[in-house]
Amino acid sequence: MAKGLNQAVDTLDFSPPRTPEFLAAPPPSVFEEADTIVNGDREQTYGHPAKNLHATALMWKAHIEAKYGIVVPLDAFDVAWMMANLKQCRQMHMHKRDNLVDAIGYIGLEQKIRDYNARTGSEKQCNANQQASSRPASGQLSDSGSASSSK
Repeated sequence: MAKGLNQAVDTLDFSPPRTPEFLAAPPPSVFEEADTIVNGDREQTYGHPAKNLHATALMWKAHIEAKYGIVVPLDAFDVAWMMANLKQCRQMHMHKRDNLVDAIGYIGLEQKIRDYNARTGSEKQCNANQQASSRPASGQLSDSGSASSSK
């Protein structure tokens, strides 16, 4: 009898019971996932998004000026919105959850940039830089689309 009991015990499954799928926690929404990314450890990896996006804006401005000879006033907000536009275009081509999460995250960065600027006074400095750099030089297009000239 002991041998039969040992064999019976050996066949028992003592692993924790599996949770039925209908009881499992649902995956996070795209909003929750974007929030986790934007407010998670990404800032420790890449620095504050306001600083990172401002640096990107400076690089894009320099690229456009060097390539096309025009000065375009760009700031961190522009970069965040243009990155969201990139994700929108990708989503229009092919649906991927990642596009939705990233677009929401980039749009959500606007508030982080505003909070950072209010805390550090960066917005005043950024606006002063924008006004100085947005004056079209001779032969460049103004905001109205007409060429300016130096006399």
